[in-house]
Amino acid sequence: MAFSQETYARAIDMLRDMSLEKKRVYRQKEAELHHKIPELAAIEQQIRALNLKTVSAVFSGEGVADIHKEIKELSAKKSKILKEHEQEEYSPVCSICNDRFLVNGKYCDCVTAAATEIALKELYATVGAQNYGFENFDISYYPENCRGGMQKLYDFCKDYADSFSGSSKNLLFMGKTGLGKTHLSVAIAKQVIKKGYGVKYYSAQNLFTVCEKEHFSYSGQTPQSDEMLTCDLLIIDDLGAEFITSFSKSALYNIVNTRYNMGRPTIINTNFDVDQIEEKYSERIGSRFMGNYTAKLFKGNDVRQLKNQ
Repeated sequence: MAFSQETYARAIDMLRDMSLEKKRVYRQKEAELHHKIPELAAIEQQIRALNLKTVSAVFSGEGVADIHKEIKELSAKKSKILKEHEQEEYSPVCSICNDRFLVNGKYCDCVTAAATEIALKELYATVGAQNYGFENFDISYYPENCRGGMQKLYDFCKDYADSFSGSSKNLLFMGKTGLGKTHLSVAIAKQVIKKGYGVKYYSAQNLFTVCEKEHFSYSGQTPQSDEMLTCDLLIIDDLGAEFITSFSKSALYNIVNTRYNMGRPTIINTNFDVDQIEEKYSERIGSRFMGNYTAKLFKGNDVRQLKNQ
């Protein structure tokens, strides 16, 4: 259960930049105050000298209490001056790890929060649908004879996202265009990311383009393809809309089979029914879907068209 190391690295870089900027702004204000109030600079110099003196006093065992008392009195004077000039004492971006980003050898909560923000932004950039969520999935757009079934499907997806784990089911969303398959997939992805899991979301076209590009590259490096296989949750949107080739069929089977053998959940959206999947891809892939995926059928009228009327 984790984001990719690249996401964590980006999160730490973001937090480090925030910390450096905060220190820069503070030091600039501090320099202005020192110029304006020489007494403040003198107090800080005295505190630094006493801190150094504390080190030697600890070894000798003499005068430590007196030094601490003097530091406390000077710190109180400093705080009073800063308060009078509406300047607060410097505080780190994260008070838990003091901007070290690790606590007991593990990433601090601030890193996890930043990684979550980055992962969500990446999802929005990929899907282009930041407003897709459980909170704005409107059942009223569906015909009355479909609403009961769609409400159950919505509840299933909400429960799936809320209880997601590495052992969650594989899902196959089937149905015509505009029935909410992408909307609920994004909603699941958002919720799962917020739980701290690594999610990768691809349209089928982009997924196979990446696979082909990395497969035939001279570098031999396949970072994105590797992440497709190992991420906590992979979502493939609009399967069947891509240009289907022998390579894409092979790549799809490898992804589906490898993730199944590794016990890593996958969600696939398609406009195809089971017969079309077997016809367009292969009976072997169709068999994998039917045997190892929980299929959910979306019914109704094109919601996107209804919303645009």
